[in-house]
Amino acid sequence: MGIPYQDIQIYLYNMHEEYDRKIDFRVTFRVSRACLAEKKYIAHILLEEFLGWDVEIEEVTDLAHSELVIPGQKGVLKIAEVFFSSAEECWLSKETLPNNELWCDDQQVVNVLSEEKIPVFFGAQNADGSWWKLDCGTGELGLDIFGSSFFFLSRYEEAVVDVRDMHGRFPSSASIASKWGILHRPVVNEYLEIFWNCVQQVWPDLERKPKSFRVLPSHDIDWPYQFLDVSWKNATWNCLRAAKHGKIDAAVDWGWKYLKYRFGSLESDPNHTIRWILDQSEKRGLKSAFYYIPQQTNPELDPANYLDHSNVMSQWAMILNSGHEIGVHPGYETYRSSEAIAAAVNKIRACLHRFGCCDRQIGGRQHFLRWKTPETARYCEHAGMAYDSTLGFADHAGFRCGTCYEYTLYDVVERRPLNLMERPLIVMDCTVVDEQYMGLGLGQQAYDQMVSLKEACRRYNGDFTILWHNQRFSHSGERELYTSILDA
Repeated sequence: MGIPYQDIQIYLYNMHEEYDRKIDFRVTFRVSRACLAEKKYIAHILLEEFLGWDVEIEEVTDLAHSELVIPGQKGVLKIAEVFFSSAEECWLSKETLPNNELWCDDQQVVNVLSEEKIPVFFGAQNADGSWWKLDCGTGELGLDIFGSSFFFLSRYEEAVVDVRDMHGRFPSSASIASKWGILHRPVVNEYLEIFWNCVQQVWPDLERKPKSFRVLPSHDIDWPYQFLDVSWKNATWNCLRAAKHGKIDAAVDWGWKYLKYRFGSLESDPNHTIRWILDQSEKRGLKSAFYYIPQQTNPELDPANYLDHSNVMSQWAMILNSGHEIGVHPGYETYRSSEAIAAAVNKIRACLHRFGCCDRQIGGRQHFLRWKTPETARYCEHAGMAYDSTLGFADHAGFRCGTCYEYTLYDVVERRPLNLMERPLIVMDCTVVDEQYMGLGLGQQAYDQMVSLKEACRRYNGDFTILWHNQRFSHSGERELYTSILDA
């Protein structure tokens, strides 16, 4: 029988109808019992969520590969199974990671891509040495499409490899994608297109659901106002200190803005760029998501508790009245705590209730992109979040999950699908611009890097999820770069 994901499907229908529309085709996916739960999950993702088909899983004893068939129609598509066969006996061990860099340049396979060759994380050539062949209605594909896609979407490697940076994050340099030089490529989307091309050769009349390219701007509101907690005394000291160091003009400018803010002109605060952000999105027909930190968990890296401040609630009113989204940005110390993430979500939910938004689905992103696979996702699920958008690398832009599509997450420890969607993060401002990461600055190199990733998302009718922090828009160069990316 098919795999029901009713709660997730309702969310998808509410958020983006095209993601849930099924095609009037039922297919049967035949698999062996090895890693059966994982095979059911990845079949649901690729065949139901991405292609829009109804899928029946059929377990077949001692099947050495996976098979796709269509009831009532001739033909069969055989897909190599390598990852799940090897992982069955040693789940989450380093022995299950790809150990040799192998590429397929068979034009029968890669001719549907803009790339000359495809990485083979898991797979095995056919007996005749080919990667794809079709004979009398039977297709044989040597790429392990389903195992490789599971490997990326589940973030399996992050539960195996113990390398972490100073913030406890899995760095891009430790990833298979970085080691193989393909962070700029959505390899799961590439695999899906190869699979779809093979399917069309076996069943030319089969259809897939349409998808549309989308730009999804998001903004982590770490510091909603620069002047929010600055007292008169501290403001005076700041101006005097700047003047003492010869920065007279800067002291006057800062002091004048502070004075106007204290007398009710919120727009004079350098961090209060919300109206400008909304204007940019609305000019382009986009919907922005604003993620707020609801509690201080680290006094150095989280702001003070600010959600009860009237000036912050004025931002919320502006956002909600304009039809944009407010979500949660759990504090620095929350990513390993189910209770802390739940408290963060509940605080955001309570504030939304003040505005009459009692039935809003809540999505969000972890502060500093801190993430532990699979625990953080499990805690987000427990907190009742509809989606997360943390999964991009802090130190390098690109496709951490191998895809530009939203998809259901999987818990590789409890070995079950989660009732939580992932909206992969493709580009973050500081990742590309700042010296401690890619260090490309605000010029042509940064623009080219971001636009190339946007074009990759457009190629597969996916989502270009971009993060730009509100406080960075006080710099004219950041505003110009951001709007040029939106317009590209």
